[in-house]
Amino acid sequence: MRNNQVMKSLLVAAVLVSGAAYADGLLLSPAELPEASRAELAALIARAKKSSPESFEKVKHFVGAVPDWDARKRGRLAPASVVFRRIGDDALWPMVELIAFDAGPKSAWSEWSETARRALEIGLIEAAGAKRDVRLAPVWSAILDGPEQRFEILRASVEALAKLDTDAAAQKLIALARSDVAVKREAALAAMGNCRRLTVARALAEALDAHPEALMAKRIIRSLGDVGNAWAWQTPAVKARSEEGAIRTLAAEALLRAYLAYDGEARQAASNALLVVDAPQMPALIDRAKKGSPDEQRAALAGLERRWEQHPLR
Repeated sequence: MRNNQVMKSLLVAAVLVSGAAYADGLLLSPAELPEASRAELAALIARAKKSSPESFEKVKHFVGAVPDWDARKRGRLAPASVVFRRIGDDALWPMVELIAFDAGPKSAWSEWSETARRALEIGLIEAAGAKRDVRLAPVWSAILDGPEQRFEILRASVEALAKLDTDAAAQKLIALARSDVAVKREAALAAMGNCRRLTVARALAEALDAHPEALMAKRIIRSLGDVGNAWAWQTPAVKARSEEGAIRTLAAEALLRAYLAYDGEARQAASNALLVVDAPQMPALIDRAKKGSPDEQRAALAGLERRWEQHPLR
């Protein structure tokens, strides 16, 4: 039975990546991309097929294995992105082809479970997005501008766009964070912290200061932790280094306000994020917040102060 399942999956993969029939991608049709971007990406895919055909075969092999991973998964989704990242840089264009150009005929997916399909889609977005290739900005924008309504797909696309860390990406993400479409707004707020720009940090702080319900507050809190992440600011990928001090300070101030405004899991998330941001001004911010605060808040601040002082990574 298991061997039959694997064989069926590999047959599906062969159809997916073969050049016999041109079809839409998993998440986009080529027509949804701007004409110039569509032509550029199609040319890059064609060039990659000539220079590195083995990379398309590797991706095809792993695509075919996804249903088996799905059957053996322990969590909600099989971690497909981890495997696709291991293929290396040559996997980028085969993944882009699947996402936006040619995933084969729709009938090839008829036997896939919903969770297997979603694991593949998210895995491809995350693995391709991790390459931080600015040429893929139109792909991520097209997904976010399109009819997609699944939070996890939108969130992965927001993260991929945010990781480009450009002014254009920041502006796009801020606009999405103010969208009238709730699921797109929530996805943007949950993942735009990967774009480490001051304008993004301000938008996140404003959204958190509006006191959203607890689940959304936790998502924004984690996103603020990402935008101000002290460790991430030491990596080469960060571009707006002159904004580091202002971003980490702004994030710490907003997170401290959230720490006092919420309780339960949201307060714990704010405490965790404050340690991640590790702003040098934190002791002064806590002292200032203590002044004039009611007893319950002073006690909470004292607990935060103790945790700050005992943090093993400081």
